[in-house]
Amino acid sequence: MPNPFSDEFDAAVNLLTNFECFEREERALQVLREVSNRPKPGGRFLLVMTNREWLMRYVPPCDWHVFSGFIMLQERSFLVE
Repeated sequence: MPNPFSDEFDAAVNLLTNFECFEREERALQVLREVSNRPKPGGRFLLVMTNREWLMRYVPPCDWHVFSGFIMLQERSFLVE
């Protein structure tokens, strides 16, 4: 199937996605290949990643956020291989 967005964008940007979260490395590579086909020739792809070890050390497994009218609990877990 032809890609409807090939050679259409000057840049592709991926912010705050952890490719380490994919259960299979093949899936992460597939996503990177697809995204790399989006920019025009000479275009750029920016991938911002957060270091998994830093997250495990400094980001708490859960925290609470209080907003007007409601409270939100945010929980995080990390796959350990």
